[in-house]
Amino acid sequence: MFYHSCIYTLRDEQTLDKEFRTGTGDFFKERRPWKSGLAYLEQARKEGAVLPVFFADAVETKDVRYWAVIERIEIEKGETKVRFRDLRRFDTPMKRELFLVHSKNRRIQPDDQRPYRLCRMPSPEELPKDTASSAACEESPKEAGLPSAAEFESYQRYVDEGSVRIVSYAVRRRCEALRNAAKRELKDSDGFLCCAACTWHRPAEGVKADVVELHHLDLLSHAPSGGRRLTYEEAIQRLVPLCPTCHRLAHSKPGGGTFSLPELQTFAASSSIAFANPRSFSSSDS
Repeated sequence: MFYHSCIYTLRDEQTLDKEFRTGTGDFFKERRPWKSGLAYLEQARKEGAVLPVFFADAVETKDVRYWAVIERIEIEKGETKVRFRDLRRFDTPMKRELFLVHSKNRRIQPDDQRPYRLCRMPSPEELPKDTASSAACEESPKEAGLPSAAEFESYQRYVDEGSVRIVSYAVRRRCEALRNAAKRELKDSDGFLCCAACTWHRPAEGVKADVVELHHLDLLSHAPSGGRRLTYEEAIQRLVPLCPTCHRLAHSKPGGGTFSLPELQTFAASSSIAFANPRSFSSSDS
């Protein structure tokens, strides 16, 4: 579903035309920080919604002909990089006067040339009185410049997955030798790991590899950028085996950080999990 607000901004329509035809566009840059826009995007995701961005022509400041869905907003050194997907084109341009700016509580005017506005999400069913002429009142919402309900709803009936995208990003290095040593040290009697929180082991048949994972009690993301050096004994003491469910739960603490092992064990004890393979683990996080 769509978030109750949206972002209106300006971009060169010739660039948008090219990106729409070739399917090559997926980001643009702004010379100001979109801090409120980032807050809107984060709130939309919490509500399970998507945040649309609408584009008016930056050259002739025409009405809105393109829109897309924002995927990510990155702010660095006072500038913003906006990544988007599903660039769409309206057959009938959308009137800019339909966008109500939150901060001003008034609509964008035809001669307004300023980019980046946080606006109320226009409804396909509404035709604002202050933009409706006598002729427009007799037109359908589509003819008056409003996107039809079908145009918005068609977006929500489909999902796009599986396309290949090449990205580069920094990752924390992990020590394979430590992983192997920890598995030897923490393995159960049959040679496999057992979850320290819920004691889940692995299916009795059909699975020959370890399913239980190793969790860092001291987050690697908190280590210095140059890494940290520990003895094997010190490093293994900072690892604990967790099943995929408990491992995911450990990293789901509101506000960041992780749940401690005692907290995870409490969650497991209060659930309907059957403890088929009890095993004693230290609940110390140090």
